[in-house]
Amino acid sequence: MQDVFSVKERTIIWIGLVFFCPWGFFCGKVSIPWLFKLGGGSGIAMVGFALAVARMNADRGLAMGLFNTTIYAGLSLLPIVAGLLTEVLSFEELFIVNGCVLAGTLLLRD
Repeated sequence: MQDVFSVKERTIIWIGLVFFCPWGFFCGKVSIPWLFKLGGGSGIAMVGFALAVARMNADRGLAMGLFNTTIYAGLSLLPIVAGLLTEVLSFEELFIVNGCVLAGTLLLRD
């Protein structure tokens, strides 16, 4: 089967993370347009992750279901965790911690 999409999933994920990480550091102090850039970078990475799941040599339906479940679990649970951490850290510090975690993902291999 010939690849119709010439950009590899790893490249798309990297583009999304590189675009996403700087805004993760600064969104606590700046305006709404920065949050749009944060969302854009994460959206690009999500497309790469979905493409990676589609190319896996596994049951793609199950893999995509688990992928979506983890996305929605993160979207529902992480705001609660962040809210609990606001007693210890400020919003700015939470964004900096988030940016550091995201920047750390760029160092991971395979």
